[in-house]
Order: sequence, then C-alpha cells, then structure tokens
Amino acid sequence: MKIEFEINEDEFEYIWENNASIMITQPSNKLLEIEANKEGLISLAKILFGLAYTKELPPEIHFWGETGKGKSYCYGDLDEGSLDLSIVRIKKKKAEKQNIKFFN
Repeated sequence: MKIEFEINEDEFEYIWENNASIMITQPSNKLLEIEANKEGLISLAKILFGLAYTKELPPEIHFWGETGKGKSYCYGDLDEGSLDLSIVRIKKKKAEKQNIKFFN
C-alpha cells in the first residue's frame, strides 16, 4: 500500500478527515490511551507528519475535547469526555539507547 498526501512545509495545518473520532483517556496512573476510528488515526498521523516536517511551528499543538455545559457547547478537536492532548516538537536529539542484555 502506498499513501500520499501534501504537507505545507512553510505553515502548520491541522488536517482532519471527515468523521474523525479521537478520545484520550487515562485508564491508570501510568497509561494514556488513544481510542480512534480509522479517520481519527489517519488525521492524527497527518498532523504528526506535519508537526515533524513543517519548518516554522508554534511551540506546541493542543487538542481540546468537546464539552457541554448547560445550554452552551464548545466544539473541540477530540470527542466529548476526552482528556486534552498536547504534542510538542523538541529540537534536541534523544540520547541513543544502550543495548542491555537481560538473559545470558
């Protein structure tokens, strides 16, 4: 399978597929879970590629969950009830992992 799409290298763009559904939950203290349909996963992948390849970026991108309060409703990037999600591209390189042998 070969997948192609355009990335604007000069300006970051949120690229959402129609009917994208993404929910961020925290089932335990050490685990965040991303629940998404096919369109949501494709959208997230395109956004991550854009974040990786765009030359000039905001310091971070932030996704908000939809919230309903009384008669008002705030549309967000993520499904209602989702935790917010912040993704930050850093400039430093991660140190290389060392090979560790657990078994002889």
